[in-house]
Amino acid sequence: MTEPYASLYIIRGEPYRLGSCVHLTAEDIVIGRASPDNKPDIAFANAFISRRHVRISRVNGRAYLEDLDSTHGTEIN
Repeated sequence: MTEPYASLYIIRGEPYRLGSCVHLTAEDIVIGRASPDNKPDIAFANAFISRRHVRISRVNGRAYLEDLDSTHGTEIN
């Protein structure tokens, strides 16, 4: 198993429970809203999340977050 380079703590968002932690190990992870034609790596069931909302990539061993032109934007912390 690959060592995680970052962790995503979820405050709220179906189907995840409050305080869920997702350890990030893949080089690129797309977060978004699932649909029949779109299967993001981490999917939420929320109309305020775009189908391809944000990408988290490993860059020099650190997490790099990139908004993918989402309708409602992306905030950190």
